[in-house]
Parts: sequence; C-alpha cells; structure tokens
Amino acid sequence: MEKQNQVKVYLDEDVRPLLAQVLKQRAYDAISCLVVNSVGLSDEEQLKQAINLERAILMHNIRDFVKLHKKYYQSHYGILLSEQVQF
Repeated sequence: MEKQNQVKVYLDEDVRPLLAQVLKQRAYDAISCLVVNSVGLSDEEQLKQAINLERAILMHNIRDFVKLHKKYYQSHYGILLSEQVQF
C-alpha cells in the first residue's frame, strides 16, 4: 500500500544506487538516475529530470544545487542535500 503524501526521491549519479534499493526495502519510493538512463547529465539536467519525474532530488553536490534551487524554486519537488561519506 502506498503512503499518502510520500516524497518520491530521485538519486543523482553521485549518490550510490544501493541507497535507492535500501530505501525501497523500507517502503520509500526511490529511484537512481541509472534506472531512467540519466547518467552523464549536468546538474541542471539532473534537476530537470527529477522535475519531469515529479520527484525530489538527492545529491551530494551542495554548492551547485544551491544556485539551481534559486533558479527552479517554483518548479522543483525538493532538493535533498547530504555530505558524501566514503566507505
């Protein structure tokens, strides 16, 4: 059963695709850019892809997406920023 008002998440290519799988196992609607064949796009194109998919975008590229938020603040579904942790 789908949760009402659940945020749908699109993972940028710098986010490990495994996270999308883990989120799905925990009943979240998450996809990696690999699933929709969006690898190699610019940051702006990745955000546009998330907008087209009606999803919030999750990425580690904090500096660039602050600028993009200002440009697309009325049309995006959310920008989730996280530090990248090396394993």
